[in-house]
Amino acid sequence: MTTEPSILQAMRARMGHLESQIPAITASAEEAARATANPAWKVRFPSSSQPAFSDEFIARAGGLANWGTDKADLLPSPDAILYAVRSWEEDAAQAKSVLPDYYEHGWQTVLIGSRAGMPSKLPHDVLLDNGAETGGAAESPVNFIANITLGWMWAVEFVAALTRQGVHPYVLQSVFVPGAVEFNKSLTPTDALPPCETAVPAGELAGAYLKRIAWLLDDVARPEVQLPIAAAARLIRAQIRKRGRVLTACLAHAVPGEMGHAVKGPYLNLGVPREADIQEKVLPGDLVLFIGYVGVDNEWYAHGAWLRAAGVQTITSYIDDPINPDNRLPDALAHIPQSWAFGDAEVEIPFPPGKMAPMSVVNQLLIFRMLDDAVNR
Repeated sequence: MTTEPSILQAMRARMGHLESQIPAITASAEEAARATANPAWKVRFPSSSQPAFSDEFIARAGGLANWGTDKADLLPSPDAILYAVRSWEEDAAQAKSVLPDYYEHGWQTVLIGSRAGMPSKLPHDVLLDNGAETGGAAESPVNFIANITLGWMWAVEFVAALTRQGVHPYVLQSVFVPGAVEFNKSLTPTDALPPCETAVPAGELAGAYLKRIAWLLDDVARPEVQLPIAAAARLIRAQIRKRGRVLTACLAHAVPGEMGHAVKGPYLNLGVPREADIQEKVLPGDLVLFIGYVGVDNEWYAHGAWLRAAGVQTITSYIDDPINPDNRLPDALAHIPQSWAFGDAEVEIPFPPGKMAPMSVVNQLLIFRMLDDAVNR
């Protein structure tokens, strides 16, 4: 009998608790929606202090077009800001430093972290508790995934709250979808938010996103995913035993930072590499784990071509490109499939583009953590 990977066990254990946060999420989202008087508002993310978390939500498929950072361009403003804490052991000092500044800007501060271990007297408007048992760093990998989940639950409920006011915000479409670039350019703020005739009930969209996470946890536990992870782990262990190098690279939003955080294996993290990075840092004989998005190449990055030119061995993970089926690395030693749908938006909304809230990064993080655990078991 096989034991389910620890990251899946940990996330399953959090699901009931995350669901219990929906009332706090909807109340906070309602308050933020009431403060949204014109299209100049932004939902803000702490890109300077929490870049990995912020990258999941900024300029994102299925995300809000009206986003901002924690560098104020509106003073004062009723904007909301989502600030996430991996663990209090790691992030308490930083939280104490930046949260008072958010209050000075008049922002509604949505603090995402654990009630357990939280320092006293931290200024915030609402705490979305990620369910960690302690404030310690040992839980930070699952905390990060839970924080992203809570962040998207808040975002979809903010959208739902606006529909109950008879309007809707602007939601971005994945640039990989034909026509999306033109669609996204059309999301130009006007004097008022666009009307919406369909009012979405409170809690409905957050529940839908959480159900999709539950489905994802089941899907990545299947043999069709676990067997390639086991094969990839054997290849990485063999590379390490012969004192070869293992490099990690990706094309994703929050994943680059996490590939270098609390990992167990001796990897060299390239983040999102450009051609010069691969030419300068990748050597013949290296083994590269590449966690991609849609295939391996696109109009911005030619990762497949660059890796082939480097003459390295690869382990890959991405979804197949439905437009260009040849956009893959067929000579990869192992390929781990991902479980999200092309377009990368999973929650239905009653206005264009019809869906919001992506699933890819949670999927990619689960794969990376399961693989890291399998390598070092």
